[in-house]
Amino acid sequence: MALDDIINKIKGDAQVEAQKIMERASLEAEEIREKARRQAEELKAEMLAKAKRLAEEEGERVLTLASLEFRKALLREKQSKIDEAFRQAQDRLVKLERKEYQDLMKNLLMEAVESGEEGIVVSTTHRGMWTDQFLKGVNRMLGQGSGRLKLSGETGDFSGGFILRRGRTEINYSFEAIFKTIREDLEPEVAKILFVES
Repeated sequence: MALDDIINKIKGDAQVEAQKIMERASLEAEEIREKARRQAEELKAEMLAKAKRLAEEEGERVLTLASLEFRKALLREKQSKIDEAFRQAQDRLVKLERKEYQDLMKNLLMEAVESGEEGIVVSTTHRGMWTDQFLKGVNRMLGQGSGRLKLSGETGDFSGGFILRRGRTEINYSFEAIFKTIREDLEPEVAKILFVES
């Protein structure tokens, strides 16, 4: 259930971020469209001049290639905007206030913990959020006998979240791993939000 909450939070954050960047993206998209229209008109005029000089078959081939390049450029730009939306959503999680961050980590831990005796590798940036009091509270929630989570002596090179370790087993709940897991499912929805056809 906590992962659903995260997904819903990410969806909500993505929608909020989408609203914020929508105006920017809309302006940028309009500029791109206008520039593309101008370029397409210029390219069309060029192609028509060439087509008159060349055989009809050669002209069609050139127009097709130009159209393909235009579509490729448009797809690259759209992918860049989608990447930025996911980067901003992850940045929002990284910048959560202490209580929100700890609540999120608590929910993720409740979902991820298997034995309650794992070591927790945290990001260098958020090491200070993982206080003794916070860990005691989580261990209490896990219950007697299974609440012996402890911070690992090492930190991880990731933006937020944690990695649980027990023996050779690792469970990766870093923000990077979470976003990688859910991105495939969320990317079409984010694209719909960012690129609503007018």
